[in-house]
Amino acid sequence: MVGTFYKNLLKKPVVCVIITAYNEASVIGKVIKETLKVADKVIIVDDGSTDATLRKSLEFPVILLHHSINLGAGAAMQTGFEYACILPVDYIVTIDADGQHKPAEIPRLVRLCQEGHFDVVLGSRFIMGSVVMNIGGVRKAILKFATIFTNLITGLKLTDTHNSFRVFTRKSASQIHLKLNRYAHSSELLSLIAQSKFKYTEAPVTVLYTKYSKMKGQSSWNIFNILWDMITEKIK
Repeated sequence: MVGTFYKNLLKKPVVCVIITAYNEASVIGKVIKETLKVADKVIIVDDGSTDATLRKSLEFPVILLHHSINLGAGAAMQTGFEYACILPVDYIVTIDADGQHKPAEIPRLVRLCQEGHFDVVLGSRFIMGSVVMNIGGVRKAILKFATIFTNLITGLKLTDTHNSFRVFTRKSASQIHLKLNRYAHSSELLSLIAQSKFKYTEAPVTVLYTKYSKMKGQSSWNIFNILWDMITEKIK
């Protein structure tokens, strides 16, 4: 029994990374290249891009899923989860397509998930060991407020509730069914983690805000729209 436990612990896990992308042609190649160094399978979900994202992705040995129209980040994430869960993988990771995350950190988070027997590991910008570059005071303050509010709504105890760097076991990912198609899916996902009583933890990650990622990403003030979506969904 003990021998089996340590054998499973030392077994190299099969890791699948989901990257949802919308008009990321200028950076998607670099993100894919770095991710392929640490992942066994990479799924790109092209959410109706109108630029060369699809063509750039085809240059690499990835699983490419394509929405013919832009459905939103939540819909793209759900497409990725559904496909990943039919693959023979152990862990499913999500990262952003805009280069904010460091794929090199994926093995560390997967190892934490494996060794701690967690269902989910959530990346955080705001715990010891994390590195955040060029975040800006206003964005940081709004994210902190959003975290407090989201924790109250979901009952979770997190330091960062809007970080897309996450690791799921295949079993836990198969229980995620997102209904909110756009940015509010991030908060919906946390509600599902709470409802499912998943064993979770946070891990420090690096987040680099560049001029490009700030331009591409959602406005900091859009957090309030997301919180409103959470409230209305809660009282339905």
